[in-house]
Amino acid sequence: MQNVLADLVLEAEATIAMSMRVARALDHAGSDESEKLLLRLATPLDLGRQREHPVPGRAALGAEGAPEILEVYFAEMSQACSGNAVLDCHVTALKRDCSVVKDREFSARSLADRLALGLQASLLVRHAPGWLSEVFCPSRPDSPGHCQYGSLPGSDCLRIIERVMPAV
Repeated sequence: MQNVLADLVLEAEATIAMSMRVARALDHAGSDESEKLLLRLATPLDLGRQREHPVPGRAALGAEGAPEILEVYFAEMSQACSGNAVLDCHVTALKRDCSVVKDREFSARSLADRLALGLQASLLVRHAPGWLSEVFCPSRPDSPGHCQYGSLPGSDCLRIIERVMPAV
């Protein structure tokens, strides 16, 4: 049960980080074109990471300006460059897959999910304690168990859970 609770904590932390990044993009979208483009992609990706919703971020991938949106996305991701080897591999694979996708209709949902997971991982690498991002990165992007809670690989679950437990 600790693994499930720790996994839920990780998911909540990543969701909050991404939602706060979307909020910052929204605050600056009126005066910064890069933030406006990131907002076009990050908003549906943020909503799509909620497990009960489909991933609507695929619509932004086929929309007008998609190359510019992806350019801004990868610029955002580069801020976490070399912060985590798993994330670096994930970003490399995303760049490759975004450049060779011929028929996005059949791969957009998976690609959108991978973009969202990458953005969440990037934000945690940059803004969360290192030990937390070291658990998140191998458990989410490109991990076979990332769609199920309780599949954290050999983690210090108590440490993760204690991060959110109120002191009494």
